Amino acid sequence: MRSDRWHAIEQLFSRAADLDPADRSTFLEAEARTPDGDPDLALREEVERLLALDASGGGLLDRPLVTPVAVPPEAGPWRLLERIGEGGMGEVWRAERADGAFEQTAAVKLARPGLAADIADRFRAERQILATLEHPAIARLLDGGSASDGRPYFALEFVDGEPITTYCDHHRLGVNERLALFVEACEAVAYAHARLVVHRDLKPSNVLVGTVGADADPAGATGGERSPRVRLLDFGIAKLLVPDAEQTQTGRQLMTPAYAAPEQRHGGSVTTAADVYALGVLLYELLSGSRPDADVPTRPSEAVTTSMATGGRLPPDPAGGPSVVGRPAGGATPGADASSLRSTTSERLARRLRGDLDTICLKALRADPDRRYRSAAELAADVQRHLDGLPVEARPESASYRVGKFVRRHAAGTTAAVVALLAILGGAGVALWQAAEADRQRDRALAEATRAERVSGFVAGLFQDTNGLEANGDTITARQMLDRGLARLARLDDPAARGDLLIALSGIYSDLGQSEIADSAATQAVLAFRSAGDSTMVARAFRHLASVYVGAQA
Repeated sequence: MRSDRWHAIEQLFSRAADLDPADRSTFLEAEARTPDGDPDLALREEVERLLALDASGGGLLDRPLVTPVAVPPEAGPWRLLERIGEGGMGEVWRAERADGAFEQTAAVKLARPGLAADIADRFRAERQILATLEHPAIARLLDGGSASDGRPYFALEFVDGEPITTYCDHHRLGVNERLALFVEACEAVAYAHARLVVHRDLKPSNVLVGTVGADADPAGATGGERSPRVRLLDFGIAKLLVPDAEQTQTGRQLMTPAYAAPEQRHGGSVTTAADVYALGVLLYELLSGSRPDADVPTRPSEAVTTSMATGGRLPPDPAGGPSVVGRPAGGATPGADASSLRSTTSERLARRLRGDLDTICLKALRADPDRRYRSAAELAADVQRHLDGLPVEARPESASYRVGKFVRRHAAGTTAAVVALLAILGGAGVALWQAAEADRQRDRALAEATRAERVSGFVAGLFQDTNGLEANGDTITARQMLDRGLARLARLDDPAARGDLLIALSGIYSDLGQSEIADSAATQAVLAFRSAGDSTMVARAFRHLASVYVGAQA
């Protein structure tokens, strides 16, 4: 007997011996379990035998404490070589063909000796269920029958793998790689559901990742490196969704509580929705490194944020025990940093999980089965949509969400389109500015031409008015011409033209030494240009007014 097995027996015996005999049965029902949480009948029998010996008063040292391990029986054409796992109903052996027909390695699951009739029927039901399942991600049934000692057995392809959580942590897989493996597991469960099989015990140790033997996988004959593959195991408490499958039900509540759906824990009707819930727990654990609270699960991103306060350390996984088919493997690495096991930092991991992945997990974990994903296939499809950058069905519809997903999915093309659009808009803006500027220049030229025409007409009018005076022999002086022009400017209805003439006249008066008249004309020019709304000419008028003032002071 292995030392760890004896240690478990010794510890359980010590605790049970301190209890009232009436309480021991209930205690052993709850505590005599495998690391996966399954009832361990052999462990219970050993402890009960020791308790009986202790109660009889006989000396324990006078008798062997445990029954010597017998030579393993023959299991059809299989030679049992090494026990590699055990559960509540059976034990698993690495085996090889003994009939010499060809070389092949298998995992042989052998019923425990002395099983109750209902458990033996369940074991045979598992064998029959596996016979109906042919899927690349479900361990393939190779053979079955009765061993030489009468116990039922069946042989599966031997999977050299680890529980999915352990494999992901050992290889420090990122979020996307973990999601890809999870999708494979969902597809295997969906295949079983399509054949009316509910697994009812989905957990990391029943979802292995690894390679299968070359004799069981023709792809391995190439000798090239193979990518990791998911294998779904242990249909020991599976349920067929047909009336004649009642032999799969017993009075015992066989489950792993940490992964069991609420209706499963409370003795309600178990459907495919229970497997969807267990997949939700598995996804939560793959992403955050911890399992959700069974009653009110928080978002995976919040679990990561909370773990940051404690240094991001993970406790040992009590439900990660040995695999029933393949190499023994523990659960999450004790003391490991959840973010580093995902090749990132806690802040980045929390950001990565917010949004779609939070929503997907919480939908799969809803307490009401009718509000979860309708199937494992639907859950897998939503995870795949997230991987492909598409909107997920679990998120509410919104234009901004869909646009955001489109931009992230087509980042390069969107960037190029935005750059092109900006270039087009920039070019169009320049063209529009140039056109507007041209229009302004044209309007300014027309205005100046109009003003010049008005000024020319005004000056010509002054000379026309002098013709009559000259005919009468009167002499018109330049000063008279200036005074007459200044008086007539008040009647000119074009303020811009009036301003131009006032500045011109102001300059002449200034040259003649008439500074007061020059100052008045310049001031009127400022007012005229303000009335015209021409700020440039207002500035010009003020500059002229200043020069007049300076000239007067000289």
